[in-house]
Amino acid sequence: VSDSALPDKATTLRTGHSYRILICGGQFYSEARLICTGLPMLKIDLYSKADGGITASTKIERSPDSPMFFSYYDPCDPITNTVVSDDCAGRIHTRGGTSAKYDKHSFKFSLYSDITCNAQKNMALCGLRDDDDWVLNAMYQEETKVRDMLAYDLWEDIGADHYGDETILGTRMRYVEVILGGKYWGLYGLCEPEDAKQFGLSQGKEGSVYKVSSWVVPTVNELRGAILHEQAQVAEVEVKYPEVTDASARDAWKPFLDYVEITYESSDFYFQKQIGNVMDEDNLADMWIFLNVIVGRDNRWKNLYLSYRADNGKLVMAPWDCDISFGLNWGESGDLHLYHEPYAFYEIQTMPIFDRYIELNVNDFRTTLANRWKELRETWLTTEEILSRAHLFRSLLEDSGALNRNRKKWPKSGDTTNLSYIEEFVNFRIPHLDAYIASLTEE
Repeated sequence: VSDSALPDKATTLRTGHSYRILICGGQFYSEARLICTGLPMLKIDLYSKADGGITASTKIERSPDSPMFFSYYDPCDPITNTVVSDDCAGRIHTRGGTSAKYDKHSFKFSLYSDITCNAQKNMALCGLRDDDDWVLNAMYQEETKVRDMLAYDLWEDIGADHYGDETILGTRMRYVEVILGGKYWGLYGLCEPEDAKQFGLSQGKEGSVYKVSSWVVPTVNELRGAILHEQAQVAEVEVKYPEVTDASARDAWKPFLDYVEITYESSDFYFQKQIGNVMDEDNLADMWIFLNVIVGRDNRWKNLYLSYRADNGKLVMAPWDCDISFGLNWGESGDLHLYHEPYAFYEIQTMPIFDRYIELNVNDFRTTLANRWKELRETWLTTEEILSRAHLFRSLLEDSGALNRNRKKWPKSGDTTNLSYIEEFVNFRIPHLDAYIASLTEE
């Protein structure tokens, strides 16, 4: 029954209108306020064995994991196009480097069938992979709450389907709202973790996954020492898969060691002859294009995953943590450390592997790059397509009411309702790359 005094559905969602409701049962009733959202919701309640049940606590540490009860609600599941809900137990901990010092934390959690956490439980949350391991990105610093989503969404079309076997090379992200300890905890980006399963190594395929967490590149001697001493981490490069043991250390590290030796410690002649045996050049072209479109200043060694699959025989790269993008840079000053960087409009993103491939034109890489750029410019990399996606994500956050609720919950978080800076950046950046890439193939 309609009521002209009440807002319509769209207005209810966008404005976060609250309805007074009475919950009646037996001889008792309770009064509450109901607020609706158009986004999926995750409800997390921490469990205390000492207290014998769930608690109102919102305190989650990096270690050890906190046991929890987990509930998932989606008003329009992407797979079934229906309302979906499910619940289970789990364990959760905080994650992140610089972001961990802010009030709103990012999390990683695993799902289990019951609170004993003996049997894992898979869920296909938000239409993403059917799995038990997940990441929640707080998106605290980035002012628009769009940059991470836009970057991952573009990568999904540029390079994620690299193997052509339904493997997602990298991650995907979806917006959700989180209730923690009975309290509204804000807007998050739900992400698939970049693990062995994500790179297609969970079906008995042989290979390795490496996570790079700092700007330091280990030397060949350090990597040989890691093999000798069965170490899984050197200079904040970690073998995430397989488990490093006496029998597996050499095989686990060898693809990465070959990459470092040829890229950082070899002559131009040796680099030209050998790097094509180690690096997947199609993936390299996709990664160069992606990082230069978004100007991913924080993803040119740090915040990368590298993976090796024996059936492919080459190393590939995938991005992670893309909030420093589309004209942002990181600095020491300011509460949130991110600021608009005018030079980002012009800057060509470099890495030693990129520089040597282009300078030496290994295996005619300049032509490979130009042809791939031309192909993508006709599909996903028009200025209109990129900005259309940005505005779609922004509208989703505004129309669901999530953006306003997150602003009220975290008033010190970066926030703007204006995408004009991203618009200005994209409208300049794409033609700038057109000219730069054309210059690479000029005689």
